[in-house]
Amino acid sequence: MPGSLAWHVRNAEKAFGFLLARQAGEEAEVLTVAVNTTFRRRGLGKLMMMTLMDDLHRRGVGVLYLEMARNNGSAAALYSSLGFSSVGIRKDYYRDGADAVIMRLAIDKIAETNSSKGART
Repeated sequence: MPGSLAWHVRNAEKAFGFLLARQAGEEAEVLTVAVNTTFRRRGLGKLMMMTLMDDLHRRGVGVLYLEMARNNGSAAALYSSLGFSSVGIRKDYYRDGADAVIMRLAIDKIAETNSSKGART
């Protein structure tokens, strides 16, 4: 599919996690992020997201969106730590009836902040 992006973290024996996204012009959307339960809480999700954000910035993408279950506290903490903010709710979005939170990140603002931090060190 045009605009599809994928990353995975693995060694020779095992996959630790993967991320799928798609780009449409100057916007992109995270489709899914998954980390093997044995390897959670080690920063792999954050590493994949930061790699995606860096790649998208180089491609000229200014805004990144994603949806996450409202009751997923771990995902909320990760995305908030990366600078995402909530911009909407999709009621009863998931099969179990959970709402989805629509989150947005201005990648160009994050890149400006990171480059200015790098310039000071």
